[in-house]
Amino acid sequence: MNKFMHWVYLIIISVLLILLWQSRMAEQEAPVVIESEVVIEDGEAQRRIGFLEDLVAELQAENRSLTLMMTERLEAQAAARAPVEPKPEPTPEPEATTAETNNSERALERAMRNAAEGFMSGDDFALRAEHEPVDPDWAYPLEQNIQDLFITDESLRDFNIDSLTCYTSFCELKVSSLSDARFDSTALHSSMREQDWTPTYLRMMSLTSSESNEATVYFDFGSVDGQP
Repeated sequence: MNKFMHWVYLIIISVLLILLWQSRMAEQEAPVVIESEVVIEDGEAQRRIGFLEDLVAELQAENRSLTLMMTERLEAQAAARAPVEPKPEPTPEPEATTAETNNSERALERAMRNAAEGFMSGDDFALRAEHEPVDPDWAYPLEQNIQDLFITDESLRDFNIDSLTCYTSFCELKVSSLSDARFDSTALHSSMREQDWTPTYLRMMSLTSSESNEATVYFDFGSVDGQP
């Protein structure tokens, strides 16, 4: 329908332009007989010419508006027909293979066996921290008791607890000195032995830094039979 109207407007404009051209040609060829008649004919011709020019301008404006509307509609139809690119699906993270799981379990068993035999290392405790869950009923009360010990024990007051995490069978403690004093793990072990909340089975390993007054202490309780 819009294309049909577009052509109709073009035909009307063409016809009006032809009429306008013929009017101008008739005006130039018409013989001048009497001066008063020429004035009358000139006025009538000017009115016709002005009417035709206004009509042509109006039709041209409508034709431009129709052309713009048709262009927008064609562009919208082309965009609707354009294929939509699918969004890339997120790449799933690779799951741990059975072999990796078995290796981790064997490494954890070896770390626990080493601790039971008295051979403790930072790597073994790091492995246990990665795989051993936290037992809140056992871990949280023990953490609170160790924190209180650093407040009440005079030999430990010069040290600040930077972090303390207890899991199911061991705790990891990181301390730093509030003065120039170096950390004495023997004093901590003796003080722990004197507390009634300390589990019966206790082994302790301390890692100190020669460049700073910081230390990492691991408490291995083996099992939770003597949990507070």
